[in-house]
Amino acid sequence: TDDVYFLKSLALLFQARYPIDEKRIHIAGISNGGFMTQRVLCEANDIFVSGFSVAANTSLNLSKFCQVNHPISIGFIFGKRDDVVPYDGGEVKIPYQEGGTTKRLAGGETISFQDSILFWKKQLQCEFETKKRLPKMNRFWGQEIRFESFINRVTNSKVHSYLIEDGGHIWPHGFYYVSEKNYGYFSDDLDATKHILKFFAETAREQPEVN
Repeated sequence: TDDVYFLKSLALLFQARYPIDEKRIHIAGISNGGFMTQRVLCEANDIFVSGFSVAANTSLNLSKFCQVNHPISIGFIFGKRDDVVPYDGGEVKIPYQEGGTTKRLAGGETISFQDSILFWKKQLQCEFETKKRLPKMNRFWGQEIRFESFINRVTNSKVHSYLIEDGGHIWPHGFYYVSEKNYGYFSDDLDATKHILKFFAETAREQPEVN
């Protein structure tokens, strides 16, 4: 199955049928969907203008062939204690149940979270902009959130990253799609959906000047 072709076709179908803003076509996903988000931005950046990858570093394979030909922006939300996608890079280990026992299935290799940010920063030719710690949503939780942003002031491309120090393999302020045992505890420190929508609102593709 050609997933990128499917997603491109879906976007083009929406363009043809509905009065959508073609400068604001975005993509987001968690885990395997986060890896797909990055692949789509590599292979379909003529259509998709920005994306957000949750609980996914950049795959080793993608880091070798990705070439961005249009201005785009990308954001990351990642839990440092993710035991499915390793913070330091390496083999993805997908949990599954067999005979009442949790086992792990190899799911490909990634580069580290920090190398992923550097990779996209280089791809988009962004400079360091800001670094800060964000306030927690729930003061009773002891997590820390490190936020960094980079920008290309010519193309307005951006790279944002949110690193949750004690976060697991989850969509922060979302829901468990399997269980805490398999994917880490639920985080209520960061409203991922809110931050992603704000990022998308700020990353429309600028129209070229008409002479």
